[in-house]
Amino acid sequence: MPNTRKMPATKFPGEGLFMKRKLLVLTLTMLFVVIFAGSAMAFPSMSTDGTCASCHTDGRTGDAPAEEPAEKPAAPAPAKTSSDGINQTVKFAYGDKTVELEAVNKSGHLNVKAADLNSLLGTNVSGDLVPVRSKATDLGFKVHFENGTVYLSGAAPATAKPAPAPAASGMSAFDVVGEITEEWLEAGHANVSRPLSYAGIRGSRCAPCHSGNSLERIGTADPYTAEGIESGEAHGTFIVNGNEAELPSPIGCATCHASTGGEILESGVVPAAELGLGAFGEKDFNVGNSNALCFTCHNARRDVDHMYELYTEGMEENDTEYPHHGWSSLATGQGGIEYPGVSYPQSGTHAELGCVGCHMDETEDGYVSHTFEPNVATCQSCHTTAADFEIGTLKAELEEKLATLEELVLANIPGAVEIGASHGSTPAFDADGEAVYSADIPAEALIGAYNWAIISQELEDGAGGAHNPKYAEALLDESIKKLEALK
Repeated sequence: MPNTRKMPATKFPGEGLFMKRKLLVLTLTMLFVVIFAGSAMAFPSMSTDGTCASCHTDGRTGDAPAEEPAEKPAAPAPAKTSSDGINQTVKFAYGDKTVELEAVNKSGHLNVKAADLNSLLGTNVSGDLVPVRSKATDLGFKVHFENGTVYLSGAAPATAKPAPAPAASGMSAFDVVGEITEEWLEAGHANVSRPLSYAGIRGSRCAPCHSGNSLERIGTADPYTAEGIESGEAHGTFIVNGNEAELPSPIGCATCHASTGGEILESGVVPAAELGLGAFGEKDFNVGNSNALCFTCHNARRDVDHMYELYTEGMEENDTEYPHHGWSSLATGQGGIEYPGVSYPQSGTHAELGCVGCHMDETEDGYVSHTFEPNVATCQSCHTTAADFEIGTLKAELEEKLATLEELVLANIPGAVEIGASHGSTPAFDADGEAVYSADIPAEALIGAYNWAIISQELEDGAGGAHNPKYAEALLDESIKKLEALK
């Protein structure tokens, strides 16, 4: 039988000591693995200061011990407030859609990303940030703000449903042009009487805003010139050389929709003052929408900063002519004479509506009106109880302030009984209608007279201060304050 007896295991010298050392190394290795594994898994969940606050305050393992209160979280970073930064979230409603969009407030204008606006409205607006109210108006929508929500397209706030589309009139494009032309002919812009023809040939800043061909060709290689036309002996009469003269044309479709006017309408940029189109400085004024074309002509044509310097440094000659038809003096918040270091607030909502939003409503036939008559229904989108354009007490308050300012101005111009009006190159007139001027008139009186003139024209023309109520009040308040300090 085979031998099945087990042989005893062979033992080598020092084998017991080797096994003990191996076991010790293995134990230490496992210990290090446990320590480092715990570190790798647990430490990232701890606060940056090495405490356990993050776990003991987020509900995973109970509250922090009383003796080790959790450290206060760091204060949130302040919201961006620069003109380029998104700084708020605004709710928008259009049709049956209500969404929250990132928005930025730039000088009182609520702007959103063009892509977001396109997604909401189904439009194809280009660019980055766009002003909501003016852009919506350009696109034919209406805007209404209520309880933190922006309702677009004239939606009823209670249901947030869009206003019905304009009734289909069946009018051809030719018929629409005919309707617009009829409205245009009734509006003041189509005036072809003496004021237009006279100012249209003057070699000054008058011509571009008083003759169509002058504005259409200003800044081009073929500018309009009134050569061959001379003023006659009687005021308002002219001598025309038929072989040389080109007559000024009335303002028509091409004036605003083609050439230089069309470029301004499309770009939203008022050209720099050196082109002869106003007083917004030596740099282009980027309005950002079609209101730029209105501002091109309806501005004060006065460099108010330069006038302030003239008035405060003293004038050897009279230079106090006041503007006319310069409604953007208030609308832009840039046309009054301001005192340095004083904050002049603005009425942002009216600025967002702009000229087009108030003066060019869409008609029932689906085209934009060209009568330029404002519609009280536009006001009612915010001023729900308004029955006419005299809303609240604004006009009465401005009239009271104007009366106070007029009294103070005249009290500082000896012999004056009336502040000079448009085209009156004088601060005031005496009882005989003669100009009153003196180099000793205080600057505060000249500044006050100028601000009085632009705001009184605003009221006389029926705007009632609506173009920029806060700015108008601030101009009057500061002028009154400075004159009262002279007593």
